[in-house]
Amino acid sequence: MHDLSRLAKRGGIFDDLSEHQLELLETLNPLNIEARYPEYKDKITNMLTPQKTTGILIKTEEFLCWIKQRLER
Repeated sequence: MHDLSRLAKRGGIFDDLSEHQLELLETLNPLNIEARYPEYKDKITNMLTPQKTTGILIKTEEFLCWIKQRLER
């Protein structure tokens, strides 16, 4: 399964996600799916500027920290 929202639902965290976290999943989801197929490589490359990529990376790292904190409970 590659749909991040569905994974969050299956993991029981979907209802706990903030609006910003849900937006991040919406941003990451197509990148995750499209990156699996070589024919989308150019489309993704053109869409992701260095600035946008940095922003996505920072938000993803913050989200990862949030998930790790939940697992420690």
